[in-house]
Amino acid sequence: MTTVTEKVDEAKWGINHWKLFISLSLGYLMWGLITSIAPLTYSLAKGNPIYIALPALYPLIGTLLLPYLSDKVLGRKKTFYITLILYLVGALIVSGAAYYISSSSVAFLPLVLVGLLLANIGVEGEVPTGLSYAAENFPLRWREKLLILIPNFDNIGITVAASLSLIAFSQISSPTFVMEVLGFSAILVSVVLTFVRFSLPESVRWLVTKGKVNEAEKNAELLLTKGEDAVTPMTNNRVYKIPLRTRYLFLVILGVSQYLTFGLMAYTIADYYFSNNQYYLSTIIFVASLATVLAGFLASYIVDKIRTRFYVMLSYMGGTVTMLPILALVMIASNITGAYLVMFYILLALNMLFSEFAWGARTILEPLLFPTENRAFLIGLVRTIPIVSYAISVYLTSSIPLVDYVLLNLTLWGMGAVASLWWFFRGYDTNLVPLEEITTENLSQQG
Repeated sequence: MTTVTEKVDEAKWGINHWKLFISLSLGYLMWGLITSIAPLTYSLAKGNPIYIALPALYPLIGTLLLPYLSDKVLGRKKTFYITLILYLVGALIVSGAAYYISSSSVAFLPLVLVGLLLANIGVEGEVPTGLSYAAENFPLRWREKLLILIPNFDNIGITVAASLSLIAFSQISSPTFVMEVLGFSAILVSVVLTFVRFSLPESVRWLVTKGKVNEAEKNAELLLTKGEDAVTPMTNNRVYKIPLRTRYLFLVILGVSQYLTFGLMAYTIADYYFSNNQYYLSTIIFVASLATVLAGFLASYIVDKIRTRFYVMLSYMGGTVTMLPILALVMIASNITGAYLVMFYILLALNMLFSEFAWGARTILEPLLFPTENRAFLIGLVRTIPIVSYAISVYLTSSIPLVDYVLLNLTLWGMGAVASLWWFFRGYDTNLVPLEEITTENLSQQG
């Protein structure tokens, strides 16, 4: 007899899958918009790294509290209502504060940080919850693709934010106007999401873990259409015992490596070494984010064509190798301008391609390696260490030489590369393997 979770895994793509896809994607787009506000308006801080260090730390609250409530009490759908309210209110505060700053000639207002606090709690709370939601409700044949494609809308959000920054600054040369535009854009996306989310089904697997089998059956029916596309799960022929603690530590290492190198190379390097020119600052963030957007589509295309272990190793080894020419460039060039700047853009884009591949490795493995009853919270717990580490690194790297800065990023990439090699030889593939099998203590490696 087919179980309710097997029905979800074998479902043919339908209208409610589209609703879920749109809701999750726009939520990640919001994440990109919100997290770009502080880096793109860094000149308001008069060189004070606290302005970007604090917003980098804000997500810590959202990544722990909201996923915990999602696992234990609220479920995925209700949590999304809370996150929506938080970043909508936060965007309203940021937009209002920006208008006040520009109209009163005040250089900086703490109210901006308050708005960013609420907005960051909201968007960060969606990350673990959204990954859990996607892993639990999408058909098995689409799962890995969508676990890369949906988070890629974060990169699209960053690209949109950088583009809007360039356009806004070209019209009115003021970072406060840039902030107003970004805040208003976030408000518009929030309004669209308000209409999308009301008709979403709850996570079928979450309902099952809470003993709400009848409700799970009803929500599963919303995901089913006539003529189901049955898939054949992969056959496992070797068994490894990888404890939950080991999986957690492995994912933390991958997270620290990818999260810090992306933030430091896509955002902070522009703020610390190019902030004297708003166009350079915005262009670096635009180049980095556009490269990740394109890489995200590429990664979603190839992820089900190669084994998971190889994909993870390729991502982190590639990121490490592509940092080497960037290090060589900053060692040779005393000033990154002219032809050197163009070369830097190209090398940065190449490195960001593998950064997105590595982010895709994380968004696949994080929801797939944890049990449903604690999935969102454990994803948040994994993300806690990268978030704290990034906030600290943003503060500590604000005045170091550029060569040392790039060398630090190379070291962080190398750490992830070592972990990916370990996973290649000791880990296992997740392609087309049901969640209930992946998350057991006796884990399987595909041949």
